[in-house]
Amino acid sequence: MLAVGGAAGTVYEILEYALVQHHTPDRLRGRVVSVVTAQGTTGNVLGDVEVALVARWFNPAGAAVVNGAVCAVAAVLAAVLVPGLRRATLPRDEDEAGADALEGPSGTGPGRDAPTVVG
Repeated sequence: MLAVGGAAGTVYEILEYALVQHHTPDRLRGRVVSVVTAQGTTGNVLGDVEVALVARWFNPAGAAVVNGAVCAVAAVLAAVLVPGLRRATLPRDEDEAGADALEGPSGTGPGRDAPTVVG
């Protein structure tokens, strides 16, 4: 089961990074990847500490139930408090190409203060 869980985790991370790379604008990619990497690095460690603490108060099965309930409550709170997440969609490839053409290499586009080149 550990091998299956490890393989599933690896596939998840590959897909996560592929989606981030594909759908993040070039000018923001470094920042977004750093946040995803920090979350992936620290999230598991903090989760392990939290599970260990809850398992001390309850038995391991009780810790699994408590953690499942906490995750469910957190998901409902996120859905209620951040309604934009429910309406979020990924742009189609055509939309991304059009946005990149409008913005240009420096991230400036129509309606923004673009530097003026003289000469």
